[in-house]
Amino acid sequence: MNIVIVSGGRLEQSALSFFEEKQVVIAVDGGLEFCYNNNISVDYIVGDFDTIAPEILAYYKSEGKAEIKAYMPEKDLTDTKAALELAVRLIKEKQSLLEQGESGEDHGITLLGGTGSRMDHTLANIGCLKYALEQSVFMKIIDNHNCIYAYNHSFFLERKRMVYHKYLSLMSMDGEVKNLTVHGLKYEVENVTLPVLSDWGVSNELLEEKAEITFSDGILLVIESRD
Repeated sequence: MNIVIVSGGRLEQSALSFFEEKQVVIAVDGGLEFCYNNNISVDYIVGDFDTIAPEILAYYKSEGKAEIKAYMPEKDLTDTKAALELAVRLIKEKQSLLEQGESGEDHGITLLGGTGSRMDHTLANIGCLKYALEQSVFMKIIDNHNCIYAYNHSFFLERKRMVYHKYLSLMSMDGEVKNLTVHGLKYEVENVTLPVLSDWGVSNELLEEKAEITFSDGILLVIESRD
């Protein structure tokens, strides 16, 4: 199951390239306007609806195809986090069915409109990557310039799976990343400790088709940038 969450941050027309036919689309408050303007089929609508035009929400209510989950403005999570929790629940339910004999498939979440002028929302959305990791669900945040995701274990980075290829930055987002070893990037390291939000791992480059990145502790934030 592949799920796209369309949030209310900066959304450009290039975001349309990340939609596919067999996806579940969750529109978050102001992100619903992007879906409406681009004729994107929506499965779920989530939010307190303080930033969406009432006539657009009314259209989807009258259409009756999308399930609407309304929240009060005063709540202990952002609209995007509420959408993420829904997405994780849908994936868990699908995985349960797979365990009962259905064919296997990849499960992942793509967040569009997760960055923008509100830095507090941007940071909170990046923080949601930790929640996705805790749920064993791969999540990435994509905008017109960056693709952001995280790992809590060693991994291989493959060029064919990257969205943007010019620069690659590695940052610790939750405590120190310990025993970090990087092979296959322009700047390689062996068994170093990466402090939280350090500039040490900024603006690296993938030189080969695949890089190996290993570490023993922490959460490593990966940022692909195109410019």
